[in-house]
Order: sequence, then C-alpha cells, then structure tokens
Amino acid sequence: MNRAAAIARNRSGRQQPGGGVSRALNEWGTSSLDGRKFLIWALGYAAVGISLGLYMAASQNHGELVTHAHILLVGFVLSLVYGIIHKLWLEKPNRAIANTQFVLHQAAAVTVSVGLFLLYGGLATEATLSPILGVASAAVLLGMLLMLYLVVRFGSGKVVTESA
Repeated sequence: MNRAAAIARNRSGRQQPGGGVSRALNEWGTSSLDGRKFLIWALGYAAVGISLGLYMAASQNHGELVTHAHILLVGFVLSLVYGIIHKLWLEKPNRAIANTQFVLHQAAAVTVSVGLFLLYGGLATEATLSPILGVASAAVLLGMLLMLYLVVRFGSGKVVTESA
C-alpha cells in the first residue's frame, strides 16, 4: 500500500472515498501549511514595504516612513517569525486556534498598514483613524498572545534533517 493510501484510511481502518492527497494534507497537520501561508503573506508585505520605501526615496518625500516601518515589522517580520515558529516548533497545534491567530494577525496587519497610509498620507484625519488603529493594534497584540499560547501548549523542537 502506498503512503497516500495509508494516510487516506480513517481511524477504523477503512479507506475514505476520495481520500488521496487532500486527506494526506489534513493528516499531515496544519503547522507546515500555516507556516507556508505566513511565508507567502510575509513576502507580500515585504514587496509592498520595499515598494513604498523605493517610492519615498525616488520622490524625496519620506512622509510615509511610519507606514513603511509598520508594513515591514508588523507585516513582514512578524509573519515570517510566525511562519518559522509553525515550521520549527509547533507539533499539530489546535487547528481552530492556529487559523484564528493567522486570520487575526493578517487582518490586523493590513488594517494598521492601510490606516497608517491614510493617516500619514493626509487622506483621513487622526480623529477618524485613531479608534480603528487602536482596535487593530490591540488585535496585533492579541495575535501575539495567541501565538504565545500555541507555543506554550503545542510547542516542541522539531528534528530537522539535512537532505543530500
């Protein structure tokens, strides 16, 4: 029996109809998949943040410096770190909590980035954006606390082997 067929079997030993690859991915766990999602989003933030930096350099207008820094730190760096944590430390984390943490962090990072862009670009007032940015900032913190919970509850160093 091949590996995909073995993974496609349910707990009672019967093969699931249409199991195959999708079932294998479910059995594999979410940590590597979530790590990949975080990596993809991180690289997207890096592209946006670097593009904004290039625009500021070319235009000699550095008014979006705070936005640039937040896109790269909250978006790129934190997403990359979370992806690395999923890949190297989390052993089969609770799927609902891991997905909630992912969605919460990405929604908060996008909201902070767009809100700061509007604020420092003079496209919206501080009075309008302050409540939104406050909630989004609290959501970034909540996302960090959820990741801390995942690490404490499901974290253990994974063995990384070198391939030839």
